[in-house]
Amino acid sequence: MMRRFEVRPIPSRRLRAALFLLGLLSILALEQTRLTGWVYGLALGMLLVLLAVAWRHTVQAVMPLLVSFRPLEVSLLQPSGEWAPGRCVSLSVYPWLIVLKVRPVPDLEQSAPRLVLLLPDSLLPASEKSWRQILVWAQQMRRQIGSGQKRLSA
Repeated sequence: MMRRFEVRPIPSRRLRAALFLLGLLSILALEQTRLTGWVYGLALGMLLVLLAVAWRHTVQAVMPLLVSFRPLEVSLLQPSGEWAPGRCVSLSVYPWLIVLKVRPVPDLEQSAPRLVLLLPDSLLPASEKSWRQILVWAQQMRRQIGSGQKRLSA
């Protein structure tokens, strides 16, 4: 029996709050330096640009995923509305964060991997059960990726 569930990530409020605090601390640290004149202006401008780009990435909608147990796989929702199989290239799993690098299968070598960040408050419906399910899937997928790399290197 193949068990599937859909993950429709939303922008994380925790990630935006952390980015806001990081920006405040960065500006405070820049104020404590001995930079003056155009060097200070350039450093402040670069910092604000970096923060603006990071903020834009935190409010963007994340692509929906369809994950399944047995076999462990992931599918990506295409702009046409159909599910295309994908391959998880690398995976980092923490109790509070999951980082996925996913590539579409048909153009596996040509396309750049898509980075998906999942936090407990970024899942719809936001529940402990859905977070535990995706954590279990991610840990099993991580083991599968590790064993596949061992077989390739042997």
